[in-house]
Amino acid sequence: MKIFMAGPRAISRLNKKIEDRLYSIYEKNYAVLVGDASGVDKAMANDADYGLMLWNGESKGTLNNIINLLTDSKKALVYFSPQNSFVYVDDFEKLEMLLAYCDDNTRVLFDKLHKKLDVLQEQLTMF
Repeated sequence: MKIFMAGPRAISRLNKKIEDRLYSIYEKNYAVLVGDASGVDKAMANDADYGLMLWNGESKGTLNNIINLLTDSKKALVYFSPQNSFVYVDDFEKLEMLLAYCDDNTRVLFDKLHKKLDVLQEQLTMF
């Protein structure tokens, strides 16, 4: 099992919930792919079986990683820092539910990223 882990710079400390989740991954001897840059993140989303995303409800990069995972029919466990809780996101409907807790700017960002992805997929099917 390969788990893609990413999050924004704004989350600089790991709380007990996150530490426990990471320890569980360690105990199961899963491989962890750590995201750090947009081009590399896309390759890691492709290579991973599952995502563990730490998200503050604002980060464009982390939101894009979640979208990339879902597009590849992969699931993500999202630590949503505004609510200090984990949310299981296995489809776009669940992501939409999570976005309901975010501000309007994040919703606009999601629409933009999702639309961009739709256009790219449409172009790929043309070839």
